Amino acid sequence: TIYFPQSYWTHSTTGIFRDTLVNYLGCDSIRVLKLTVNNCIKTLSSFTKQICSFSSFWNHNTTGNYDSIFKVGNCDSIVTLHLIVDKYIKDSINISICFDSSYKGHSTSQIYFDTIKSTTSCDTIRRINLTVKPKLTPKLINDKSICIGDTLQLYPGKFDFYLWNNGGKASKIIVKNVGNYWVKVSDSNTCSAIDSFTLISLDTLPKDFLPTSLNMCLGEQFTLNGYKNYTWSTGETTPTINLNGLNSYWLKVTNSKGCVGSDTMKIIYLNTQNISTANAFSPNGDGINDEFKPLDGVCIISYKLNVYNRWGQLVYTSQNANKAWNGTLNGNGKPLPIDVYFYILDYISTIGESIKKSGSITLLR
Repeated sequence: TIYFPQSYWTHSTTGIFRDTLVNYLGCDSIRVLKLTVNNCIKTLSSFTKQICSFSSFWNHNTTGNYDSIFKVGNCDSIVTLHLIVDKYIKDSINISICFDSSYKGHSTSQIYFDTIKSTTSCDTIRRINLTVKPKLTPKLINDKSICIGDTLQLYPGKFDFYLWNNGGKASKIIVKNVGNYWVKVSDSNTCSAIDSFTLISLDTLPKDFLPTSLNMCLGEQFTLNGYKNYTWSTGETTPTINLNGLNSYWLKVTNSKGCVGSDTMKIIYLNTQNISTANAFSPNGDGINDEFKPLDGVCIISYKLNVYNRWGQLVYTSQNANKAWNGTLNGNGKPLPIDVYFYILDYISTIGESIKKSGSITLLR
């Protein structure tokens, strides 16, 4: 049996054929051929198939070419299979992202499984170990002012990289001018964050807060209010000091804004022993020597004056060092007669010295 259009011994049709065959000795042989010519066509075909490694096709599960014969009626058909076996892949990756970003829709630290689709349905299963980096938190100081001449160091904290508004890349900068300053910090994963600071103003320093010179009593106190901190040349740290005889004092103060300044004052001490040497007075209203005042009323913290007549009677008393006796009884009564009067003066000076003076004064008219 042959298939059309094949032939056999020159015969290509169905039938019985007698052929004489002569060998090399000249002997004849008669051969009878019963030939069947099948009119169906033997077909050849091929196709390609992709499968996953965990499956098979036509009992094949490795990549290669495979022939298969299929009978269609009395005809054979040969089909060649080009088989491609894809691997079924499982893998794992480690991913780090910044606090405010996401990876494939995920934004929290944990393990995720992702399927990567294939045209052959041989998908890849990927394990994602996702780590979300902590938020970077640079922290510059709060906006503030500084004193003229001062500087301020800005430092946002420890990070891998820095970029300041002036292009600097150091971890710290020194500022002294009014304005806005910002820094962008980042880490090795390129995560970044920004913080800013405003230098609001330059505050003036305290100056000229002491008088150039001052007339004061020895031992008297001087007070300067309105400042936060005080440091005197004498070591005191209070607003008030005792004037102890130095001719000048300097003071360093700190105001409410923290600015520091210094100033100096000169002290002119008043005479505390300015005792009157007058031995008579004439209260007649002519404006000349009308009153008796035994002591100038300065540099005194306690004062008492008693005046007696010749019989020892008290005719005048006062505890006001600035008030003079006008020659009347008790200072506001009837005029006293012309006579010699005796006085006793007790006073305490601003340095705590207790002094007693006595004498006589003649009243004239």
